[in-house]
Amino acid sequence: MKDFLFSTEEFAAAALKEKSADSEIFAGETVRQFEGEWGTLLVTEDCYTQFQPYEDGKHLFIVLGGPLYTGPGTEDFLSAVPRLMSDWEAIDFSQHFDGPFALLKVDKEDKRMDCVTDLLSFIPVYRAEQEGHLLLSSHVDLLADAAGEREKRDAVSELDFILHGAVTYPYTAYENIRQVSPGTIHTIDKNTADISGRIWWLPEEILRYTSIEEAADDLRNTVETYVNRVTEKESSVAHFISGGEDSRTIAGLIPDHLHKDSFVFLDDLNLEGKIAKKSAAIYESNFHFYARDPLHYLHILPGSSELVGSGSEYKHAHTYGFHEKAGLNKYPVVLGGLFSDALLKGARIRKIRGSKKFPFLPDIKDSYYTVNKEAGVDIFKDEVMKTLRQRREDHYHTIKKMRPESAKEWFQMWPASMNMNIPNLHVNRRLFCSYEPFMANGVVKISASVPQNWKMNRKLFHRAFKPYLKPAWWLWHSDGRFPYFSRYANIVPQLFVWMYMNLAVKTGKIKGHQGPFAHWDTIFSSEAFRLMKEEYLNYGGVLPQTLKSNHLFSSIFESNQLGPQQKINLLQVLHHHKTDG
Repeated sequence: MKDFLFSTEEFAAAALKEKSADSEIFAGETVRQFEGEWGTLLVTEDCYTQFQPYEDGKHLFIVLGGPLYTGPGTEDFLSAVPRLMSDWEAIDFSQHFDGPFALLKVDKEDKRMDCVTDLLSFIPVYRAEQEGHLLLSSHVDLLADAAGEREKRDAVSELDFILHGAVTYPYTAYENIRQVSPGTIHTIDKNTADISGRIWWLPEEILRYTSIEEAADDLRNTVETYVNRVTEKESSVAHFISGGEDSRTIAGLIPDHLHKDSFVFLDDLNLEGKIAKKSAAIYESNFHFYARDPLHYLHILPGSSELVGSGSEYKHAHTYGFHEKAGLNKYPVVLGGLFSDALLKGARIRKIRGSKKFPFLPDIKDSYYTVNKEAGVDIFKDEVMKTLRQRREDHYHTIKKMRPESAKEWFQMWPASMNMNIPNLHVNRRLFCSYEPFMANGVVKISASVPQNWKMNRKLFHRAFKPYLKPAWWLWHSDGRFPYFSRYANIVPQLFVWMYMNLAVKTGKIKGHQGPFAHWDTIFSSEAFRLMKEEYLNYGGVLPQTLKSNHLFSSIFESNQLGPQQKINLLQVLHHHKTDG
């Protein structure tokens, strides 16, 4: 299923539908309803047809996210459900459901509902209370509609989102809505109107490998197994291609007998696109290029913002608008490479200054970084900033209890909603049959079980996937290095490429935008952006009350204390205010 809305209020489907009538999540969707003395459940259908709702006289079972079901032998999901219901207390969820998921099991006789979140809450679940009833949903705005919370925005959370690109867990964009914890069985007892949780996995800092080679072998086997199982019954698959190494790895992992179609969406067939095209040819995948309007990321703001929900950056919805144009919704399997950087390459380990400016230099950890370092703007009220910093410190200390040495890294990964890139998954899984091999349970567990030093400078990733990078050993990455070779072997080649690219841009030999995503300078200088900005400033909502008295809200976009991406986040928040009515 795409999304669900649950209430302990019995026989309330009509009322919930009416309250959620304006929600884009339910608009145009086939909504199935289940209700009884245990409560009410609304779900929207999706393309993962193997996970149809299961219902009998005693139980109701719902699966979100299209995880890989890994039951014994050749047992398929539907035939396994009765056994899963009877053995519920003994289930090891990481063994039976691989990848992003949320599960809902209703015991009709006991009037009890269990909601199971995956290891990192790749698919988040939110809770709220309304007039003595408890509500849960997989979409925060849908829940706000149903619980009558849409106009109760949390100013601190919205500022948090603007500054950091995510809302600090467990808070949300709404005052009275919270995200439930990852890796947990959340039990709602209708008889007591209470909710309790039983944790089934935590990313505790327990190093389980004696050598990086052992970890790399396990990592490679884990991802190979995931891809093979996902594709074993298919004749053709789609995958995303780019100028980078993650997409080459995925292309190499796809079994040779399958028909492969690769897709890239760019403003034009620039350097990124040309490398991607060569990569597709090497891996014998049919290359499909789709050109974006230069203002594409401005045009999709309304629709993709509604899809990802308040508190999630819409700009990671790279496939939005192309799922039908490119026919992605026609494929039984669409493979991506999301979270490889975060889980395997230490992307959430803060590096010393210069790592981005001089990409040829090896990564060195910044031991002095603090989680509140980026909240240093002074145009907002001191009391608001103090509350925001305290929320982030509280979350940091929660992580530090689990991971004393790597708390700053996992601060942005537990739960996954703390990672600003996760909306990419939230969009894709709602539009087509998306599968992310680097989000397999085994990958998450390996990431939690190795030292940070193994992740940095691609050490673990390179050892694990070098065989799949070999076919394109001579093809450079869009950042100037050669992925088949180690980080240190790439220092000199990448230095020369970096120098050449900078010189070529300055002399005009290379013109135009060469990257994979939006060219924000083009967007910011457009008349369309100016008009949208002026319109949206009429919908400040709770944000003006966060500013110091000497700062006019109408001038907030002009502040040099907010960076370009923070202003895009601000624009998205204002869009949500506009839709609040």
